[in-house]
Amino acid sequence: MARDIVFTFRSCADLNEIWEAIAMPRDIYGSAGSDNLSAAEDFADRFEHLCGLLPDHPEIGLTRDELHDGVRSVPFHRYVMFYRERGDRIEVLRVLPASSDVAPGLAA
Repeated sequence: MARDIVFTFRSCADLNEIWEAIAMPRDIYGSAGSDNLSAAEDFADRFEHLCGLLPDHPEIGLTRDELHDGVRSVPFHRYVMFYRERGDRIEVLRVLPASSDVAPGLAA
């Protein structure tokens, strides 16, 4: 069953923050700007690939009903993507650092 994938406002904000942190790190001793931009683009490409798998394989994520009914999570690099099936679409709820303490309701 072909499904659409949609992103909540919060997940878009999460992804924007992640991209900016990779592309423009606050460390003044970091690598050259072009290296950072390349790393951010690589992150985005890999994340897009993961999202491309979800419509046909929504079960790949770990069930996270303790957060909210129907929520699943899948690790991605140093982050965790939270999503759920909603009718004929996959809804990406949040993309948070793996080290985050995720409380019930945070990913809903």
